[in-house]
Amino acid sequence: MVRFFLRSSLRGMHETPYSVTGVWNQPWNEAGLCAWAENLRRRLGPRTVTFGLLFVTPRFFPHAAELLEILRVHAHIPVLAGCSTLGLIADGREIEEGTGFVLGLYSLPEAKIRAVHVGSDIGAESVLAEAGIDAAAYDAVLAFAEPFRTDVEPWLNGVQAALPGVPVYGGLAAGRGVDETTQVYCDGSVFDEGGVVLAIGGVRCIGVTAQGCAPVGDTWTITRAERNIIRQIGNRPAVEVLTETFEGLSDEEKERSGGNLFVGLVVDEYRDDYQRGDFLIRSLIAADPDSGSILVGALPRSGQTLQFQLRDA
Repeated sequence: MVRFFLRSSLRGMHETPYSVTGVWNQPWNEAGLCAWAENLRRRLGPRTVTFGLLFVTPRFFPHAAELLEILRVHAHIPVLAGCSTLGLIADGREIEEGTGFVLGLYSLPEAKIRAVHVGSDIGAESVLAEAGIDAAAYDAVLAFAEPFRTDVEPWLNGVQAALPGVPVYGGLAAGRGVDETTQVYCDGSVFDEGGVVLAIGGVRCIGVTAQGCAPVGDTWTITRAERNIIRQIGNRPAVEVLTETFEGLSDEEKERSGGNLFVGLVVDEYRDDYQRGDFLIRSLIAADPDSGSILVGALPRSGQTLQFQLRDA
């Protein structure tokens, strides 16, 4: 989670810029969506929308391009970025396995905002430079990347190298694990590779960890991995180890594990013992019982230590 603060106070305004979020968890309905977007925009009152963040579940993939157009027009969004997701969170509610989307509208009167798509096979430095995005003019970046067709680690390294000293927040798109389909969104365009970079200038951005994770089960060594696919853990099919870990949870933990299990990769392999906070937490995107593999939001390597993680309640 990222919080935004204006560099100077505005007369008659609160220190924290105003934002609104809304969730659509219904089937596709063009007329209803137009009215919904207009109502969400009206919740900002006299403020103008500076940018929007959009997170869409796979059910809306066939309508994604049309959805972007509806939201941009009827919610008056000049810059829009986001990606696909499996769960929806908005207004204090969490809807795992949601069937719609979440839209956030942000009014940052002093902000300079620019969004650009960076392809998986194009250097980020040239793309960002052409878009006029540089470290001197921007304070932070939100980046959302597609994990199946994109080598995410080099992609992210390219963004960071192009903007030295600029903090990068964001995450990986999630979607249909069966056919490895996810989407990223930049203004009115839908992409199935690369990622979107939303550059933010003129405001102070602070990253906040909204929820933590606790290790569950045993620590394991990854014995076979390819890109973001873990095939074997401890010389066993990765799905088998995941299933064993799940079966070892308490009834209460099992009940809240849906969508809340993650992969933890040890940060310091030289430690004798691993505790909460010693892991780099990454998404568990999908599991394939047929191949015995799991897909994760990282590029793990053979020999790396892993422990599954359960998100805090």
